[in-house]
Amino acid sequence: RTAWNDGWTFTKDGQSKVLNLPHDWGVEGPFVQEYEGSTGKLAWWGKAEYSKTLEVTASDIQRRKCFFLDIDGAMSFAKVFCNGQFVMEWPYGYASFQADLTPFLHEGANEVKVTLDNLPNSSRWYPGGGIYRNVWLEKADPVGIAHWGVKITTSDESPADGSATMSISTAIRNSTGEKIGTAKISTAVFDGDRLLVSDETTTEGGSTMQN
Repeated sequence: RTAWNDGWTFTKDGQSKVLNLPHDWGVEGPFVQEYEGSTGKLAWWGKAEYSKTLEVTASDIQRRKCFFLDIDGAMSFAKVFCNGQFVMEWPYGYASFQADLTPFLHEGANEVKVTLDNLPNSSRWYPGGGIYRNVWLEKADPVGIAHWGVKITTSDESPADGSATMSISTAIRNSTGEKIGTAKISTAVFDGDRLLVSDETTTEGGSTMQN
């Protein structure tokens, strides 16, 4: 997983420029006193798009690598396209999301595009406009831990000695489209001083890992 913020082409109102993320087109101004107070006197509304090239190697294709685009925040009504094909949409401007680019990629240069549509009068305060948080590119093996796939709960807490029972569940992502054999899941727990508290490895069978 690497930062993928640099070198995006931003297009709005027929004008394009290359920039680095995070980016908010509203704060580029100017302030206009005639706008409603809820706008922050800045024009954050309108439609825009961000595009960037993703290079995929022959080795990536041969090894069936998966590519995920993680967007920490885009205002708003985001739609993701890859090589002109619709990947997904995410209307919520304040929540992060992940787009799986894998089925739409080919060897060589691939165009990734994110379009945004900020409706006027859609906020009671200044919300911003654009991909205003970090973007990450994750290249992964076809079998691995799913996005947001680790769940941790505690029970039987004892304030007296600071102990608790911890339960950890892990969801596995299988992007092969095939039933696989077995996989090992290793889980390590560290305390506040970064000392190892627990270390456990479990084996999961293929039948539970089929998408």
